[in-house]
Amino acid sequence: MKNSIIIVILFFIGNIVNAQIEITGKVFDEKNEPFPMVSIYVNGTTIGTTSDFEGKFYLRIPSSLNAYLVVNHVGYKPQYFKIEDKSFDLKVTLLEERIELKEVTMQKDLFSRSELLILFKEYFLGVTPAGLGCQIMNEDDLYFNYDEEYFTMKAFSDKPLLIENKYLGYKIEYTLLEFECQLNRLSVNPKNVSRSFYGGTSVFTDVNPSQANLIKRELSYKGSTLHLFRNILQNKWSKEEFLLFGEAYILNPNDYFKISGNTITVTEYKKKTAKKSQVAEF
Repeated sequence: MKNSIIIVILFFIGNIVNAQIEITGKVFDEKNEPFPMVSIYVNGTTIGTTSDFEGKFYLRIPSSLNAYLVVNHVGYKPQYFKIEDKSFDLKVTLLEERIELKEVTMQKDLFSRSELLILFKEYFLGVTPAGLGCQIMNEDDLYFNYDEEYFTMKAFSDKPLLIENKYLGYKIEYTLLEFECQLNRLSVNPKNVSRSFYGGTSVFTDVNPSQANLIKRELSYKGSTLHLFRNILQNKWSKEEFLLFGEAYILNPNDYFKISGNTITVTEYKKKTAKKSQVAEF
């Protein structure tokens, strides 16, 4: 198994209840003019809409979600709003984003674009059947930076990545905020990756909700990172889903995971002592 860490910021964690939440709002530009055709969506879901010609939008969410509402448009800084447990109204002003070309530190032709793209796809899409069933429709919008001093590859895109997942029957619009692979030598071989992480926001379009795809989605979810973090937040552990081990011993997860709002504090396991090692915020 590859030694990698995946951090998905603004992670979607859902808690289903019966109440419905209505979100209304209006989007403006820097000149305080109504901003039409802006994307508004609940991160990591199929729930989304666009602002009309008056900048207005409306969303109805079928349950209370521990999630973020994303207001996004190409060329502007995205805005994020925590979804409350009741209906609310928003006034959003989007600021133009000054896009600067990322500094390239790699040697000319040190690695080919195709080699960097292979590395990116393996650690962004994965090598599961669902991951291998994905196709990035706008690969040309990706560009890469390889720091040969620290053996680090980073990926960027100034436009959302348009991903088609025929295996699960989804189309995905993914705004890539960060991507980094740390290797243990001067290489782009995926086997030499010592750690990796990426972050961003996404909205899904369900293009084929067939029974076969619903079954495949459930199987893909089981054991995934999303499944794990949902269980951690719900303090849900069992031999049928996840157990926490230290060496050959089953540990009490409450000794190692502390939940405060959207923050998970992880305590490192040691044989005799334990210390706080990292804080992951979602």
